[in-house]
Amino acid sequence: MAEALPAPTDLLNYVYDPCCPLPTGKEARSHVISKGACQPKDHNFPANKRNRRFQVSWYEKFDWLEYSKSLDKAFCFYCRVFNTQVSSKSDQAFIKVGFGNWKKSEVLTKHQKSDCHKQSLQAYRY
Repeated sequence: MAEALPAPTDLLNYVYDPCCPLPTGKEARSHVISKGACQPKDHNFPANKRNRRFQVSWYEKFDWLEYSKSLDKAFCFYCRVFNTQVSSKSDQAFIKVGFGNWKKSEVLTKHQKSDCHKQSLQAYRY
């Protein structure tokens, strides 16, 4: 059985959370990309004032969806890692600041159909 390769040394202090900037080294960046979307499932997702919260079931519908425990926000893995241009305010939410309006989960579907997302997905695949 092959042993897993150790994480690149510049990842020693890297926090695997979508709100954190990606490491700049090619090897470290590749390592983070190989881990895929940050999808904690055993987390106690906090409720907002209206008792709405992030739903783990969204991971099944949106494989690109990431969740930041530190911000209680969702991000798009493909766009956060492979984005070349932000074309709308909505895209910005999934790349830099995080999305947290749990009442408007239809925005997840809208983002998935956006040009920004499609281009980032294509970059991920190639």
